[in-house]
Amino acid sequence: MASAVLVGVNPVYGLYASMAGPIAGGAAVSARLMVVTTTTSAALAAGSALSDFAGADRSEALFLLTATAGVIMVLAELLRLGRYTRFASVSVLTGFLTGVRRTSSSAGSGAGWAPRRAAAPHSSGPGMS
Repeated sequence: MASAVLVGVNPVYGLYASMAGPIAGGAAVSARLMVVTTTTSAALAAGSALSDFAGADRSEALFLLTATAGVIMVLAELLRLGRYTRFASVSVLTGFLTGVRRTSSSAGSGAGWAPRRAAAPHSSGPGMS
């Protein structure tokens, strides 16, 4: 649910992703140690990519983004490009995505909230001059 909130869509989509991803991934992958799950870095990257879409269009854009990423992954598998992923570790990719997210000026706040600013002290009142 938190991943969906980071993307800016209905939190129920996060439940769908956390249930459907491992089932589909388990059926498609033969490795025993493969973990298929939602990640914060992917959610932040998706939220950044979808930041220009209005709330009503964001769900459709997320579906299109997910389908496009899936097609690219299938094509990469068919072209046997998986061997090149060994050159970039997960921690490097996560750091890269976090850096891209933080430096992106068009992304706004990924979770849809902004930190509160401290209220200015009042100049009148007991003990104040």
